[in-house]
Amino acid sequence: MEEEKKGAERIPGWQIFYDDLMLIFVIAVAIPFLTYIVWGLMDIANVPVAKP
Repeated sequence: MEEEKKGAERIPGWQIFYDDLMLIFVIAVAIPFLTYIVWGLMDIANVPVAKP
C-alpha cells in the first residue's frame, strides 16, 4: 500500500476542473446572466429622472 502512494501521480487542478461538466455548465450560464444583470442595472441607473 505504501508503494501505491509513492507511484500515484498528482492530478492537476485544471484536469479536475475540465472533468467536472456540471461546474463548467454552471459557470457558462452564470457569467452571461451576471453580465446582463449588471448591464441592465447600469442602463436603468442612466435613465434620467422625469420632471413633473
